[in-house]
Amino acid sequence: MSEQEIRSNKIKLLILILVPFVLMLLAWFIFYSGIGMPSGTANKGLLINPPLQINELLPEGTDPVVDQANLQWFFLVPSTATCDQACEQRLYLTRQIRTALGKHTHKIQRLLLKEAGTELEGKFQTLLNKEHSDLLIQDISWAKLEQALARHETASASAPLDGYYLADFRGFIMMYYGEQHTYKDTMKDVKFLLKYAP
Repeated sequence: MSEQEIRSNKIKLLILILVPFVLMLLAWFIFYSGIGMPSGTANKGLLINPPLQINELLPEGTDPVVDQANLQWFFLVPSTATCDQACEQRLYLTRQIRTALGKHTHKIQRLLLKEAGTELEGKFQTLLNKEHSDLLIQDISWAKLEQALARHETASASAPLDGYYLADFRGFIMMYYGEQHTYKDTMKDVKFLLKYAP
């Protein structure tokens, strides 16, 4: 092997060693400086960042809603003891989205979030029994929910009852959907997220 070939091989080896380090440094620079980061996101819902943990909203002494064995995502629909027309629409919408997932329906669980210690109005409970038998009812600390949302710059911070939420299989509430979001908006996000879910 000639001296020129040896030199050429050394240069190639040096490049192979340096490329990963250069890429790592570049990624580190972009992440911490924000320069080069994309300004938009593909999601339709409002991102809650950092995400909230469902279990942190539970009253003291309540068993966790989500454990490590859970593989389901969650639609969370906050409600008072009664359910107005907008509330009924949110329940209907989340049910239709879940049903439309077909063979992936089992990957989404719906939770109605209500203030711990309150009872649902009889008419509301009848509606749930008749039209939303898949819905689970979960008591939460309303004060904890409002305090947690107040730390986030989302539309939900001032109006937690005006929309519904999407939480991942670990129980982190990551998306908010309000009246401005359509069926197609939510469905697009859900399909994308489930595609990469375990």
